[in-house]
Formats: sequence, C-alpha cells, structure tokens
Amino acid sequence: MKEYVQLFEENGWEHLLSKQDKHYFRRIHEQATEDIFSDMNSKVNRYKQLFHTNGSIFLLSLGLFWIMYSGNIIQLDFRAYLNPETFYFTPGLWELNGLEYWWAFLFETPIAVMRGYSDLIFTIAVLAQGVIVARLFHLYKRYSQYISV
Repeated sequence: MKEYVQLFEENGWEHLLSKQDKHYFRRIHEQATEDIFSDMNSKVNRYKQLFHTNGSIFLLSLGLFWIMYSGNIIQLDFRAYLNPETFYFTPGLWELNGLEYWWAFLFETPIAVMRGYSDLIFTIAVLAQGVIVARLFHLYKRYSQYISV
C-alpha cells in the first residue's frame, strides 16, 4: 500500500484517504495527468463499475417512474407548467398588495414549486440518469476494445 501511494504522489497526486479497498486521490500538480487511471484495464474496469452502479439506479428509477405514471401519481400536464398561478393555494394571493403580497408569495413559492414541478423534475432526473448510463456504456465499449478479454 505504501508503494502504491508513493507512486501516485511522485506523479502529482495527493492521497486523501483510504476506505475499505477504495483509495481517494486529488491532483495537486498541473503536469499530472487528468486521469489517474493510466492503463487501459483500469479504465475499462472503472467504466464497467460505474455503468453497473448507475445502470442499477437508472433501472430502479425507471421502474418507480413507470409505477407512479401508470398509477396517475405523476401527471405531466404541460399546460399547467405554463400557468404556475394554479400551484398557489393561498386564498386571495393575487389580490394582496405591498409587503403582505411579497410575504405570502415568497412563503408559498417553494411549496408551489414542489407541488407543481416535482413531476417534471423527477422525469428530467430519470432521463438525465439514462443519458449518463448511455454515456458510461459508450465509454466502457470504446475502451474495452483496446484490451484482450
């Protein structure tokens, strides 16, 4: 282990901590390579592990999304997103004036955003996770062609 850490430190990386079989480093010199994994097998294993971990999270999220969508828990109503006034429930909010209006508006806005846009935010998060998984799969396939299995 000592030689392993020394090798990275000699190449411009600082050892931060080790936990179980994981070791964390940070680049401290500009001349150090941006990617700590110098050999192709390490890169392939990293992308394979990231793909499996993120792929599992994506599949769980996608399953949860499908259950919620088919049970009408998630309702993507794009017309409502264009009219956010419907997300505010304070009676007479739009008729208030001055400080009273701003106090009520600012108090309820976080609640209205969560109420009105949570479906859309969750949908975007699931789609973003899918894009990340696709990118990791692409990187895994790209680098795995350079090693003999």
